[in-house]
Amino acid sequence: MKNYELLYIISPNITPPEVKEVFDEVNKIVSDLKGEILKTPENHPFLRTNAQDRNEAEQQSLANLPVTKKRLAYPVDKNKNGYYALSNFSIEADKIAEFDKKIKLVKNVLRHLITHAEPMNQDQIKHLSQLTARKKTEKEGKPVETPIHRVSPATPRTITPKAPEAKRAEKPGKVEERKIEEIKEIKEEEKTPEVKEVKEIKKEKEIKEATEVKKKKPAGKKIKLDDLEKKLDKILDETII
Repeated sequence: MKNYELLYIISPNITPPEVKEVFDEVNKIVSDLKGEILKTPENHPFLRTNAQDRNEAEQQSLANLPVTKKRLAYPVDKNKNGYYALSNFSIEADKIAEFDKKIKLVKNVLRHLITHAEPMNQDQIKHLSQLTARKKTEKEGKPVETPIHRVSPATPRTITPKAPEAKRAEKPGKVEERKIEEIKEIKEEEKTPEVKEVKEIKKEKEIKEATEVKKKKPAGKKIKLDDLEKKLDKILDETII
């Protein structure tokens, strides 16, 4: 079973004995559904009555019940006041819907609200009373006293500079290898410009030789015009004969 809290408003147009009958009828619904009525604290903050709403005769007749008469936040069925009743009970979760239907049929119950909640203990009641009083003072515009928490002056912090981290000592073998690599790199750097220079000179020489070969042409024999005429005459004479 689960614990529930029921808040309901009873019509103000009935007498205190009739209010008690309505309260007993609601509790009977819980019992019929195999529920259990739990004790509601008498000093619950919600059951407190304002001075303008207090009626000593009514309060005495309802002294043993968690019921009090209050002004409503807004009119309900043309009623400005109502009897607020608070009840705690335990019931199976699948029976709560049926309980809700039955309480709607109870005569003189204007409104009701069911919440899943445990009965309040004295510490919770004290805390709720303080919150209620605080909200009331804030609403009236009075200054609210807040506890002053004294803060002790902070002690100055001393910042110590960090010592420089010592370099890790390298092993002797690694030191020698690193030095050999550095010497090789230096030699390569020294050698590189000479090789480049030799390659450039060789290239220039090849280009020069190629241009000279192109300029040189094979020297042919120069034939004179007179000799050419003589050879032609000789060939013609041989053919005639």
